[in-house]
Amino acid sequence: EPNKRLLRLAEKIRADHDLADQLMQVSNRDCMDFLQAARPDIYKEAKAYIEAFGDRCTGELKLESVTLRQDPGFMFMVLKNFLKQPTLSADALSAKEKALRHRAETEIFKKVRKEKGLFALRRFKNALSRLRMAVKNRENMRLKRTHLFGLYRDIYLQIGRQMTILDLLNSPRDIFYLTCTEIKDYFSGTLVQHDLKALTMLRKTEYDTYTAIEPAHHFETKGLVYHHADYQYTGKKIQSDPNTPELRGIPCYPGRVTKRVKVIFDPAETADLNGDILCTVRTDPGWAPLFPSAGGILVERGSTLSHSAVVARELGIPAVVGIHGITKRLKTGDLITLDGETGIIEIHG
Repeated sequence: EPNKRLLRLAEKIRADHDLADQLMQVSNRDCMDFLQAARPDIYKEAKAYIEAFGDRCTGELKLESVTLRQDPGFMFMVLKNFLKQPTLSADALSAKEKALRHRAETEIFKKVRKEKGLFALRRFKNALSRLRMAVKNRENMRLKRTHLFGLYRDIYLQIGRQMTILDLLNSPRDIFYLTCTEIKDYFSGTLVQHDLKALTMLRKTEYDTYTAIEPAHHFETKGLVYHHADYQYTGKKIQSDPNTPELRGIPCYPGRVTKRVKVIFDPAETADLNGDILCTVRTDPGWAPLFPSAGGILVERGSTLSHSAVVARELGIPAVVGIHGITKRLKTGDLITLDGETGIIEIHG
């Protein structure tokens, strides 16, 4: 639904050629102000989208994550990418989903009836209906959980603003470098360390060093966790020959495509895929707006039930996940052939 809402918004903007051209020239951060002045009706729709899905972002269950409520720039980066691709539309996406569902139902219903009989088919359809309702409820619950985290995020940011006004912190977002207990203890007068500016700066410096660390997918520690721990995997490692023209992963949705690769580590970097194959380490719901414009999906980590695999199947995009070291092997611009049925990726250079 978030993707469809954005696609409908892009269609409405695209219908006004002057507006679309002007919006493309405005910085992503200033687009909301521009729409408020130029097209209040579209501005209201953008606000409604943020109200409904603004808490859904990369790392949505981390309070320090920046959402569309704090910075709507990512939404407009995606919208501008959609504007460049006139063939992308909500109706086309819905039609593709219905076709995928119809084809799958036709195949499985025929197979169940042939092998198990008519009565078994009725039971299967009933179970399928209940399963779909359960999945719908699960996803709705997850979205409500995201809204709840968004509420907590707003509360802590407001506390951060108040503490900044009182000259206790250098900026409101520094609140996320304190523990909940420390915040409570400060106001109750039981905090051991009173210099919160020095404390948050110390933690910021340490946190910045984490970007240079890449822990193994699985690791073990012995004794003190932070002492002499290199976080390396001690089991059997998958060795990939850097000279081989093929890589192999877990196939998630069939389809064979030959396209250029775009390696992205943060969806906020770019949404300008234009049919290229998206290659990354992992995805979460914050990546979903990039999927409709991708020609294929390659993900270094994950399984057939991971986020990227599920969304790729929903949208009918050829996808392979669990490809060891692919983000180190490929670079943006490489030409490859992705086979979503066999899980083989051929590198052409």
